[in-house]
Amino acid sequence: MIDGEAKLVLDALKKLTQVDGVYKVIEAEEIIELLPVPLTKLQLSSAIRDLRDREYIKVKYFTPDEYCLSTTRIIEDVVDHEEEVTTVATAMPVAPQQAQKPVSAKTAFALAFLGAFLGGGLVMAIAIILLKFVF
Repeated sequence: MIDGEAKLVLDALKKLTQVDGVYKVIEAEEIIELLPVPLTKLQLSSAIRDLRDREYIKVKYFTPDEYCLSTTRIIEDVVDHEEEVTTVATAMPVAPQQAQKPVSAKTAFALAFLGAFLGGGLVMAIAIILLKFVF
């Protein structure tokens, strides 16, 4: 997930680019005007680099005053899906875990011995059947 500033910048870039996969030259001032919180150009540049590194946007070039970039539709679908899953996950009640009783050492030994005995008996039965019909 992306942090608050980067999410706000991504939303503003979606409004400005409008068409996915098409590069558009956008002024830094245009982006800053659409943001609900004031950002400096340095903070904006940092947020755009973060979005680029996480592949939320594709950037051809950028200067402190303008950016040539495009948003990707696939990433937007993933972000929307993550938000939906988070909302559903927080709304669903969690069932309490059932407590399991610990098994005593004697019971564990008896069950292991019984399993080995049954496994050995099964192998022995198969061996006897093979010896009887093959030889």
